[in-house]
Amino acid sequence: MMHRIFILVFLLIFRICASAQSISDCTPAASVPPSSRAFNSGEKLSYVIQYRCLGIRSDVGNARMELSPAPYYEGRPTFQSVASGETVKFFDSFFKVRDVYKSRFFSDNGRPIWFHRDIDEGGYKVTNDMHWNTATDEIDAKARYISSGRSKDTLLAGRPCTYDLISLFYAARNMDYSAVVPGKNYPLSFVIDEEIYDIYFRFEGREVKKIPKMGTFNTMKFALMVIEGEVFNGDYEIFLWISDDRNKIPLWIESPIRVGTVMGRLIAYENLKHPLSSKIK
Repeated sequence: MMHRIFILVFLLIFRICASAQSISDCTPAASVPPSSRAFNSGEKLSYVIQYRCLGIRSDVGNARMELSPAPYYEGRPTFQSVASGETVKFFDSFFKVRDVYKSRFFSDNGRPIWFHRDIDEGGYKVTNDMHWNTATDEIDAKARYISSGRSKDTLLAGRPCTYDLISLFYAARNMDYSAVVPGKNYPLSFVIDEEIYDIYFRFEGREVKKIPKMGTFNTMKFALMVIEGEVFNGDYEIFLWISDDRNKIPLWIESPIRVGTVMGRLIAYENLKHPLSSKIK
């Protein structure tokens, strides 16, 4: 159970989760001028992952994201983001996790070009590489299962709104939130493990939120949907609070699961593009 808690919360920091919307309904990426982007090269975000059960709260892992410039592709500027996560030393003895995610995407509209995942979870080691055909939106997804030596190569019919986990994180921050209507579902799409999932989020309203050791912030609260499975029951369970300023950075993530509650919270940041004006004390 503990390794599933860590992995799911680590992914939640970098994605909006799955629902049953039709993929054809999702919204293609829109180009955003550099002055309007929510982020810029050099941004670093760090999170701590916690698990709470029977009144006891434990730090189980850490996650980080770092954005850097990448070479031009097809004559257009790109970014590369590296996200990494690991269990804290105490939990290494129970289930050691070392995960690295990399994504390269166009800086104007966030559309992905390449995605790489290298995971080691309790000795289960897998690498994934995905390459987007920018003309057709097809995705060449390759997986190598190191423990068994097995490989898999899949061609996926992506759409103009299909992202990897990391590029989705940045694309969502560049949305025009002034036009977001409370209670309305907003669909997108992401690919992981050689499968494409349809997703949406719902705006719940604005809220003043205290983030431990970081301060008190004006935030925008969203309800997120997850896939039904062993841990989550497939309802509006995950809640995400983002900074109500031009950075739109996730500050707090919380969700009850079948046993206890999982949480992720921001603990450090560097090189934000805009002033963190949402912080009120």
